[in-house]
Amino acid sequence: MHQYNATAVGKGRQAAKNELEKLKLDRMTCKEALFSAAKILHQVHDEEKAFELEVAWISADTDYVFTRVSNEEVAEAEQAAKAAIEAEDMDDD
Repeated sequence: MHQYNATAVGKGRQAAKNELEKLKLDRMTCKEALFSAAKILHQVHDEEKAFELEVAWISADTDYVFTRVSNEEVAEAEQAAKAAIEAEDMDDD
């Protein structure tokens, strides 16, 4: 049996997986983890190419059933992640 807390596939997956492994997922809610994952994926992704973020989770909220995260929740997390990245970039300038 394989156990994953988080994983990534595609180009840039190793950089994303390294950052995902650093997260304290056992101390986060699913929504907090979704935001952090979206932020990491947007940071490591090649900005010239569009990508689609597909997310699923297994948690007490889903009665431990594999469940796709709604497009609305993913879009909300992506917007927040992009805003956080932009704010960090502004702070660095």
